[in-house]
Amino acid sequence: MNLSLKYLKNNNGSWYYQRRWPRALEDHPQIRTKQYSKPLGVSPDADESTLTAAWTRIHSVFEDYVSLLLLVNTDAISAKKEERLANALLEANGLKSGIFCPSPLLTDQQNDALINDAHHHVDSLGLFDDRERARSSPQLNVLDRAWKMLSVPPDTSAQSILVLTDCWEAYLCQKEYDPASRAAKKPLARWRKYVELVGDQVVTQEFINTSLRTYAEQRRGVVKPSSVERELKTICPILRAGIETYDLPIVVKKPRIAGSTDFTERYVLTPDEQLKLLNVIADKTVRSYEPWKEAAILLMLQTGCNTSELQRLESRNVHLEGDIPYIVITGKTKTKERERVLPLVVKVERLIELLDKLGDGSGIALGGEVAKKDESNLSHQFKTVLKNVNPEATAYSLRHAMKNNALAAGVDSAMTALIGGWSSQLGVNPIQQQYGSAGRLYPKTLERLQKAMIKINSHMIQPSRDNVVQLRQG
Repeated sequence: MNLSLKYLKNNNGSWYYQRRWPRALEDHPQIRTKQYSKPLGVSPDADESTLTAAWTRIHSVFEDYVSLLLLVNTDAISAKKEERLANALLEANGLKSGIFCPSPLLTDQQNDALINDAHHHVDSLGLFDDRERARSSPQLNVLDRAWKMLSVPPDTSAQSILVLTDCWEAYLCQKEYDPASRAAKKPLARWRKYVELVGDQVVTQEFINTSLRTYAEQRRGVVKPSSVERELKTICPILRAGIETYDLPIVVKKPRIAGSTDFTERYVLTPDEQLKLLNVIADKTVRSYEPWKEAAILLMLQTGCNTSELQRLESRNVHLEGDIPYIVITGKTKTKERERVLPLVVKVERLIELLDKLGDGSGIALGGEVAKKDESNLSHQFKTVLKNVNPEATAYSLRHAMKNNALAAGVDSAMTALIGGWSSQLGVNPIQQQYGSAGRLYPKTLERLQKAMIKINSHMIQPSRDNVVQLRQG
């Protein structure tokens, strides 16, 4: 047998999991020996698979128990994790759930004697000496859960219930998000706000209905109705993820927010302001100048891309050396319509130069550092540049300017929707229906898209005609 499992020891023919406690726990009141030693509970001649399975279980118990003892932050932990840590606490100290429960197979006298012995044994360990502290903390919550498990029969102590904090874990799994990723940051912030306001409670139909109404009412007094609407559109899917994972008969219905459909008009850059912006972003004497900002705004102004789409734009989806330069917007887009192919017609040679300079091996067109930036930080940086043209302008002004340019140039609505990634008024975009997603890369389709882009951006092409890639003849 060729086993290389760390911490696996054979003591006098018996298999043990044996390792030193972390140094950070040397003075911990619950650590009374220099090392943790636990028999695997398998026969001396057990095969490799049996040994590995037993080792894995004990290793998991040890890791969970250590994570409990090292837990020093004050953030609430999920009920699921709390239960796992409580189980680890019991098992690491040779205890089992239900040892304070009477057995139906024994007499009252026998049960009393056994339960009394169990109480004395638990008291001698000193594990629960801190349980009666008034101040709550994650560690004390785990102690309390473990204490209760001693008095609950094993068949019911493992019964799982869904609490709010479990919903977030289910949502992360469903979306396949890295908890530390930028994609998870905004949903988590909104979710925490909801949990803090309504409390981490067991999820029932009545609680869902009441908590969502309460949240909406209280948030309306703080932010605009449209902001409350956006927050709820994030919160409700997280709730549904937990409910689906636990297979509960609960329906999540977003409450109607009065006034949430009120339209906030955004400033649209005029054609003259767009021309001025081309000069501003290329001016290296401006304090806020950075190559990635010049490249990003050049792309946003002529294509209508939004900030997050450009942050995620991969280098492999940038094709600037062919007869028709274009980029492909794909991946985690807001809607299916947002996946699109966009020919470039304004300052293409400059874009080639900038993107070549920004290449850092990260695979992201604007560079890995830009991809790591917070969306609000990027919006602020763009606004700092745009205020040199108009103080009312924001990053959204670039997207809406492209749409306004298309309208002024007489580009039909279906083509405009295809370029901007908006849903057509007819439902399924007729051009998308005709060509399909992959069909937009066919030469004839690209030529049609390029003609539309030239019409949309003609006012920015005329002053610098050399930067336009001409359509092929014939």
